[in-house]
Amino acid sequence: MTFNKFRFSLIIISFILTLGLIGCSITEKSKTNNSINISKLLQYKDCNIGDNSSISGILLNLPANKYVKDFELQTDHTPYGLTVNYKDFDSASIEFDDKSILSLPFEDVLIKNAMIIISLVKNADVINFKFDKGVTITYKKNELIDAYKKDFGDNLEEITKEEKALENFIKSTLK
Repeated sequence: MTFNKFRFSLIIISFILTLGLIGCSITEKSKTNNSINISKLLQYKDCNIGDNSSISGILLNLPANKYVKDFELQTDHTPYGLTVNYKDFDSASIEFDDKSILSLPFEDVLIKNAMIIISLVKNADVINFKFDKGVTITYKKNELIDAYKKDFGDNLEEITKEEKALENFIKSTLK
C-alpha cells in the first residue's frame, strides 16, 4: 500500500514538473516573437487621442508591443499627442495571425507604428517615442503625410482601410 502511494506521488510530481517546463517554454517563445493582431488593431479605427483604453489597445497590438512600458496623452491643447515609453530595442520579430514571422529593424518599426497610430486615431498630430537611454524620436502627422503623399494621398487612412492593407503595409518596405 505504501509503495502505491509513493508511486502515485511520483506520477503527480512528474506531471506538475512537465507542466511547468511546458509553461516556461511558452513564455520563452512569447519573449522572442511579438504577436500582433491586425483585426484587433482595426477595431480602434477612428478613436481619439483622449481615449485611454483605445490607445492602450492599439499599443498592445502594434509591432514591438512587448517593449512598451507605458504611455502619456497630450490632450490639453492642439497639437494633440501621444508619447510612448519603450524599453530599448534594435529590431522586432513580429508574428502574424497566420504564424508567419517578420523581422523589422528599429527605424521601420517606429515609422510604421507612428503611421498606423495616425491612421487609426483621428486627432493624433504628434507621436513621440521615448527610450530608456534618453532618446526621443518624434513624428508629426503633417510631415508623414507630406513624405508619403505619393503612396497614401492626403491622409494615411489607406494604411488601415482593411486587414490585408494593414498587413501589407507592415510587411512592406517604405521608400
